[in-house]
Formats: sequence, structure tokens, C-alpha cells
Amino acid sequence: MAIPVDQQAFGDAFELSTQPSAAFGSALSTSGFMLSTGAALLGAIGAFNSARAQRYELKSAAMTAEHEATMDALGARQAELQARLIRKAGLRERGFYELRAAQERAETRASTAARGLEAGVGSARDVAVSQKIAHEIDARTITSNALQQEQAAQRGALSLRNRALLGRTSARNLRRTASSLSPSLALTGGLLRGAGGVLYRS
Repeated sequence: MAIPVDQQAFGDAFELSTQPSAAFGSALSTSGFMLSTGAALLGAIGAFNSARAQRYELKSAAMTAEHEATMDALGARQAELQARLIRKAGLRERGFYELRAAQERAETRASTAARGLEAGVGSARDVAVSQKIAHEIDARTITSNALQQEQAAQRGALSLRNRALLGRTSARNLRRTASSLSPSLALTGGLLRGAGGVLYRS
């Protein structure tokens, strides 16, 4: 025997059973949109903070490079001054030595004459020549030592000048790179990318 079915009651029951599922799906969709929007906003804020931190680091590095370049330039000037002082000291030392050497040779000639020996003849001549050669070698040694020290100071000055130039160039490049970074643009770009992602997923 067939059981009669109330079609109206069945339809009402089906409609009631589908209403909670539709509401739940709508809630899930809204929650997903909110989560996506929040993630996009956090990503944009992160991009802003990252750009700002990077710009600060670049500016700090530029200041450090500029300071080091300034110190190198000061060191180069000091080395150049030292080179000039070494040259003057070497010339002065050689001049004093040559005066002493001339005095020693004069004393030797006087001593030779006091002993009744003729200057420029025989052993007296050999002594005078040897003494003059020794004095000339000593004088050249003084000049050579001073020249080596002067050249070392000049090389140091050149190295410091080159390093200062490279440091200033590096500082300019770092400042230029820092100026090209815009936290505001990074924020805007992050928001636009996030908005595009949200619209794509919605």
C-alpha cells in the first residue's frame, strides 16, 4: 500500500535545510575576504617598514663612508706634510754633516802640516782622499735615507687620497640609492598588489 507524501511539507523542509548552508557559505566568504584584506594590509605595512629601514641603513652607511673618507683625506695631508718635513730634515742633516766633514778635513790638513808633512803628497794625500771619500759616502747615505722616507710618506699620502676618493664616491652612490627608495611608494605598491590579490581570489 503506497504511503501518501505531502509535497508541500517536503518542499518546506528542503528549503529550511538549505538556508543554514547558504548562510554558512556566505559567512566563510566574508571571513576569507577579511583575512585576505588583513594580509594585504600587513604586507603593505611590511613593505613600508622594510623600505624605510633599508633607506636608513643606506644613509647610515653613506655617513660612515663620508666620515672615513674625511679622515683619509686628513691623513693624506698629514702624510704630505710629513714628506716635506722629511725632505727639509734630510737637507738640513746633510748640510750639518758636510760642515762637520769640512772641519774634520781642515783639522786633518792642519795636523799634517804640524807634523811637517806636505799635504797632497804620499800618505798625506791618501789620508785626505780616503777621508773625503768616506765623507761623501756618508753624505749620500743621509740623502738616500731621507729620500726613502720621503717617498714612503708620499706613497702613504697617495694611498690615502685614493681611498678618500673611493670613500666619497661610495658615499654618493649610497645616498643616491637611499634617495631612490620611497617607503610611501612601497606602501602604495603593497596595497595595490594586495588589493589585486583579494579581487582575484574573491
